[in-house]
Amino acid sequence: MCISLVDEMLEKVQEAGFEIAMQKELTLTREQAAEFYKEHEGKEYFESLCNTMSSGPMLALCLAREDAVSGWRDKLGPTELQEAKETQPECLRSMFSEEDAAHNPLHGSATLEEAEKELQYFFPKEKTLAIIKPNAIDSRVAIIEKIKEAGFNISLSKETTLTKEMAEQLYSEHKGKDFFEDLTGLMSNGPSLFMVLSREDAVSGWRALMGPLDPEEAKKENPNSIRALFGESMLANAVHGSSTAEKAQKVIQTFIGEVPEEEEEGGEGGEGATENGADGEDT
Repeated sequence: MCISLVDEMLEKVQEAGFEIAMQKELTLTREQAAEFYKEHEGKEYFESLCNTMSSGPMLALCLAREDAVSGWRDKLGPTELQEAKETQPECLRSMFSEEDAAHNPLHGSATLEEAEKELQYFFPKEKTLAIIKPNAIDSRVAIIEKIKEAGFNISLSKETTLTKEMAEQLYSEHKGKDFFEDLTGLMSNGPSLFMVLSREDAVSGWRALMGPLDPEEAKKENPNSIRALFGESMLANAVHGSSTAEKAQKVIQTFIGEVPEEEEEGGEGGEGATENGADGEDT
């Protein structure tokens, strides 16, 4: 489908009241297409379908609306192109299919359960840890608003005041560095808000939203980042984030509680970071 037709189709989607929450252009391999449509394996059209789905780039959409699953299937129309053209000429499959196409150009999940499975396939969610530090706790409402605007879901949250020992455990890899006492003192000086954030590419996305460790540097490089807006100094820089999903999982288990079963394949290694935050936990 050419770009102009894609744009026209997306306009039709939005006109029907759907919000495009996420979209991704990708090209499936033959093996990926076969895995996605494995329930059709053995049917006469299976090979042709897999070849079509792996023949070039495709656009995956996450659509949001009340009754989104049934509403989208109604908007798509019948799966058979001839039937679609004869009975529902205004449906999307009728409007955007090519005359000699072997398969209709649009797919829709049949059930909510199927939709959740397919969304996970195309938009795999990742979890990460976020902490609003004591110096920024009064700005939590504004920070949480920015988090949600960036597409994160707050799966779990817990406000807690760390003891000095808990702060030392959180930043154990910094022990012995000249800022360790100041950092752990800051983190045990009042309540912090621990959050589990989920989104596609959550770890890298959260670190990008936080911005550079130094708020002054953040103001120059990423003025809309959280540290640029709410940070006060290198240590009192408003928020904390894990460098990997595995490290996030360990802190979540320690300070919040058990994570969902699908997240329990965590990696090894302690919490903490190099001083610049590049190889481990941020400060």
